[in-house]
Order: sequence, then C-alpha cells, then structure tokens
Amino acid sequence: LVALRYLDLSHTNIEGLPACLQDLKTLIHLNLECMRRLGSIAGISKLLSLRTLGLRNSNIMLDVMSVKELHLLEHLEILTIDIVSTMVLEQMIDAGTLMNCMQEVSIRCLIYDQEQDTKLRLPTMDSLRSLTMWNCEISEIEIERLTWNTNPTSPCFFNLSQVIIHVCSSLKDLTWLLFAPNITYLMIEQLEQLQELISHAKATGVTEEQQQLHKIIPFQKLQILHLSSLPELKSIYWISLSFPCLSGIYVERCPKLRKLPLDSKTGTVGKK
Repeated sequence: LVALRYLDLSHTNIEGLPACLQDLKTLIHLNLECMRRLGSIAGISKLLSLRTLGLRNSNIMLDVMSVKELHLLEHLEILTIDIVSTMVLEQMIDAGTLMNCMQEVSIRCLIYDQEQDTKLRLPTMDSLRSLTMWNCEISEIEIERLTWNTNPTSPCFFNLSQVIIHVCSSLKDLTWLLFAPNITYLMIEQLEQLQELISHAKATGVTEEQQQLHKIIPFQKLQILHLSSLPELKSIYWISLSFPCLSGIYVERCPKLRKLPLDSKTGTVGKK
C-alpha cells in the first residue's frame, strides 16, 4: 500500500485517520467527503505528494492548526471544504494558496463579534466551481482584486458555475455575482433584507471599479434561477437581459418583485 496513489474513504464511519496513512508518500488523491464521524485530519501534512483533497460534508471542524497543516501541502491543487469559523476563513484568505485550490466551498454559520467588520472580502478564486453559504451574519460580499483590468472579460470566478445562498439575513445585494460570468445555477433563499440582486448604484457609479462593473453583462450562461422567500427583493437587474441559456426560473414569496428582466432572446440557445 505504500505506493498507493488514490484513496477514497468517503461515506465511511471512520472516526480518525489511521497512523499508517502518513506513510503513503505517493498518495495524490484523498477523498474524505461525507465522513460524518471523522473528527480530525491531524497528520495530513505528511502526505507531501497530495494534489486533491475532499473534505466537504464531513464532521471535521477546521481550526487554526488544521489550516496550518493544509498550508504545508505544497502540491495541493484541488480542495473541497466546509468553513464554519470566521477565524479559519480569515486565516485561509491570508494563506492565498489555499484559496486558489478551492473547488467546492460551503461557508456556514459565520458569527461575528460586535466589533468585527461583517463584510466578507473574497479574493480571486480561479478554481472555484461551487459556492454555498448558509446562515451567515454577513452584511456585504466584496471582491478583492489586485489590479483592475480594463478588459471586463477577466473575471475573478471564471469557473464558478453553482451558487447557493440560504438564510443570510443581512445581505442587501449580490453585486459580486458580476465577477462570475459562467454561473449556470443560482439559488437564493431566505435573505430577509435583499433588495437588489445586482445593485444599480454599485454597478453604475463613478469610481474606476464601478465603471468596470458597468461593462459586464451578467447571467449569460445561467440555466436555472431560483428565488424564494425574499420579502424585500425589488429588482434582479435594472434593464432587460437576454438570459440566452435560461431553461427554468422559479420565483416564490417575493412580494415586491414586480418584473423579471427578460427579453425576447431569453432561453434561445439550442433552439432553431
């Protein structure tokens, strides 16, 4: 087994990683997803060849030491993970290499202290494909870019295709979605203060950043849009959009949303 390269322990009832796992020096793929009894990944930094690590939907509560171990995996390319601590999230953002590896991320139950800034500032994440946020005390999501390219076809989340946001009651808009042009599935539920999906003011302002946002046409790859229990939502976008790939739109319990920004080209891709 010393030469083992692929190991899938997902959906098992193992409570701790066996000590002999550290001897697998050639292991490049380790799947620990959906291990509901797994309590720790201590020692995982010994897997020096590891390139792919799956931790989504497991019982692991990442702490500062766990993140330090993950940061030692120099060859890691793909990471799926759950984040349930503001301290851990900030630590992972500071360790930029880990954010670049993330392919699927679930951010849950983030609770901020009274003196903490409740804005979530996400860096560019080129590998990210799926983002889920649930029950987080976040007032705004901002995107940190090292430079502002005048070419709006240089997005921060080029590979992001699925976004699900539940029960984040302080969010008023999701303008950051402009940086994810290839989203195919978008589900937004129970955001009590959400007023605009894309903020007109933020996307058409006078700053350099806002001028860049104004050039972006959103939702060109979107296939499914699900909006539910958004009592303050008034606008998805301020003008009509083509939504050429849209195949399904589900809107319920959004009493202030009077109009959908659809035009005659909506859902025309694939039709003759």
